[in-house]
Amino acid sequence: MSTKPNWRRRVFRSLLLVLLLVPLGYWATLYVSQRGMIFPGMFKPEHRDMNPPPDINAQVVWIDTDAGPVEGWLFPGKGRSAENPGPAILYAHGNFEIIQLCFQHARWYADHGITTLMMEYRGYGRSAGKPSEAAARADGVAFYDLLAARPEVDPQRIAFHGRSLGGGVVCAIARDRKPDALILESAFATIRDIAVAMYAPGFLVAHPFDNHEVLATYDGPVLLAHGNQDAVIPYKHAERNRSTATNARLITYPGIGHELDPVHPQWHREILNFLAELDWIENPAKLNTHGNPLTNTPGDRPMTERAAAVTLKGNPMTLLGDELSVGDTAPAFSLVANDMSAKTLDDYAGKVKIISVVPSLDTAVCDVETRRFNTEAASLGDNIVILTVSIDTPFAQKRWCGAAGVDKVETLSDFKDHAFGTDYGVRIKEAGILARQVFVLDKNNKIVHAQLVKEVAEEPDYDAILNAAKAAL
Repeated sequence: MSTKPNWRRRVFRSLLLVLLLVPLGYWATLYVSQRGMIFPGMFKPEHRDMNPPPDINAQVVWIDTDAGPVEGWLFPGKGRSAENPGPAILYAHGNFEIIQLCFQHARWYADHGITTLMMEYRGYGRSAGKPSEAAARADGVAFYDLLAARPEVDPQRIAFHGRSLGGGVVCAIARDRKPDALILESAFATIRDIAVAMYAPGFLVAHPFDNHEVLATYDGPVLLAHGNQDAVIPYKHAERNRSTATNARLITYPGIGHELDPVHPQWHREILNFLAELDWIENPAKLNTHGNPLTNTPGDRPMTERAAAVTLKGNPMTLLGDELSVGDTAPAFSLVANDMSAKTLDDYAGKVKIISVVPSLDTAVCDVETRRFNTEAASLGDNIVILTVSIDTPFAQKRWCGAAGVDKVETLSDFKDHAFGTDYGVRIKEAGILARQVFVLDKNNKIVHAQLVKEVAEEPDYDAILNAAKAAL
């Protein structure tokens, strides 16, 4: 009798077994490791013991949980008191952040008179326990109650702002405490959808954070913001959230990924418009593009606008501020370093300075440019310092430097007041980011080379810059 049929059956069964075991093993791995994948910030050791910097008005608060104390940072709204209570924000951050590294968002709200409480997740920073959806929901309710009881807070005007994973957290809290409004930044519809995109069945997700389900029943106003090039949480999640919510507005940022740092001025402006519609703040028309009050000091001259000074992917852009030229003395500046310390031009006295101004380190050309300068810095000696300036937050810059292995170029942020951009004439009016320009300053801060890259998406002339710096020694 022939053995061929038996042989074929054995091969078929073996292949079938492999086809079953491979996905089962993959799914089992995802199931076991999902807490770490959803909450990677619990493994983030740096800055765990950092308290609010002394130059900001913030208080550390704690709630008691069954797993131990969980931390929050409270930023009282400017001008708010028991006699003058105002609106408040409960803020939840992304999954790879801790409050010690992203408090600038809360500070911005507080500067506009909105008391803000940043909640931490269990296992993150100094907080006890292990993170989970159930824990974040329960802790969020406790933080909400703490915030609503504050004398400077109007408990009828509390909104939630969640970024990335934080969008899921605030939606979970909204099941138990209805906010006056929801602000969801780069948020998913549900983590189950992300699991399915990873070829895993949604029912395996232990922490689904179903924003879609919450938004279907929430009847308050919702503000959504998302970059249409987001590779972490695809833009279709934002579209689904908008279609589900009964009263939602979606702000789309073309060409922007998961981080909205490059468009923070525009995003902040949209938030201000949204809050003005809630009668939380004054008309944003009375505020500038950064959300600060406009001033009309007698004698102030209008800011210079240089129309079509550069192009961004072929589109003409206007630069704000006077153009700096060779022979000019570089304006003084105060920028923010990765450790949140202030850095001024005087800190680099006696050195030749290469100041590389870029739109955002999270874009391809800026990435290439900064890596190139980092490589070149090794052969320039101690008397030449290379500074890269962008409006990325200090935390985003630090994250990028760590990932890119950049340690010889010093990154500085103009996120705080955007004064550098206008003082150096490199702020793009339409986009709110900085243009691409490189300045070389001699030891006396005289500009010896100024190279404005006419097309922002192109690289500068490195040889001309390096030769100018060496000649200035």
